Amino acid sequence: MESSDQNVATRLPCREKPDYLAASLSLLVPGLGQIYQRRTLKGLLFLVSLNFLFFYGWFLGSRSNVYLPRAEQCVPFKTNVVRVAFGLPFPKPLYYRWQYFGQAGMGLVAWPAILQCYWADEENEPESTPPLIGKYLKAPPERELNRLQTEGDASWELAWVFTVAAGLLNLLVIYDALCGPAVIAAKASKSQAD
Repeated sequence: MESSDQNVATRLPCREKPDYLAASLSLLVPGLGQIYQRRTLKGLLFLVSLNFLFFYGWFLGSRSNVYLPRAEQCVPFKTNVVRVAFGLPFPKPLYYRWQYFGQAGMGLVAWPAILQCYWADEENEPESTPPLIGKYLKAPPERELNRLQTEGDASWELAWVFTVAAGLLNLLVIYDALCGPAVIAAKASKSQAD
């Protein structure tokens, strides 16, 4: 009993101070913080696997499952808020698409949806797109969403689960970059004594 408690007690984070820069880099691009910390193999594993999971889910969902609602529901700013519990204001796009919270965890590959939401109204200005990103993560027209949900199979629903899972897994990657791997305390104290 004591030996198992002692094993748990001897595992400590390897850093005394959190590495906020590495955590920020992993927030922007999964695995970039680990690459910055010279844990290259681990960083590349995170970079490839999480991006694969996110983009596989995006393609499986016909490239129309990572978005925020169209700008017609978002502008003007005064009508962009929904009152939730205790009268607290909450942005309408996020209120209508809770799963975007998880998808946004993927960083730069998911954040263009925010710009697309406020850029133009998909119904009235379908060809208006922001410079550089074009139609990437633009909300699909309502009739396209209805078609995907009614005529398609369950893969469209499963696809956004993949994108959300990738974003949530990146939270663990960010934590790993922030605190680093655990090491055995006896080894750490021995190396500090030398």
